[in-house]
Amino acid sequence: MPNFFDDNDDIRFLFEHMDLAAIAAVQEDHFTENNGAGADYAPRDAADAIDNYRRILRVVGDIAGNHIAPRAEQVDIEGNHLNEDGTVTLGEGVRKNLTCSPKPTSWASPCRASTAG
Repeated sequence: MPNFFDDNDDIRFLFEHMDLAAIAAVQEDHFTENNGAGADYAPRDAADAIDNYRRILRVVGDIAGNHIAPRAEQVDIEGNHLNEDGTVTLGEGVRKNLTCSPKPTSWASPCRASTAG
């Protein structure tokens, strides 16, 4: 089961050697968002933020390696369709890929149960 984050030495090297603490401090408003809506999810400090980033990259790496990449050729061949009214009908592979995106309320990937392949 490939993971495009865990299995990529170059990306992991950068993740481990960049000054992510400084980047996280800027990105996370210097960890001052500890009141109000979303405070339960806000990182407490740089270490917490970096841990969150690593977890997200693992989930995205898993989805990319196990669901999106195997369908890439199918997606390229199918393409999408531009309708007369200007809307776009997505190809089947693109629709399947979109179902693999974690929803904000859940980190569980629906790909495993419903759209494997």
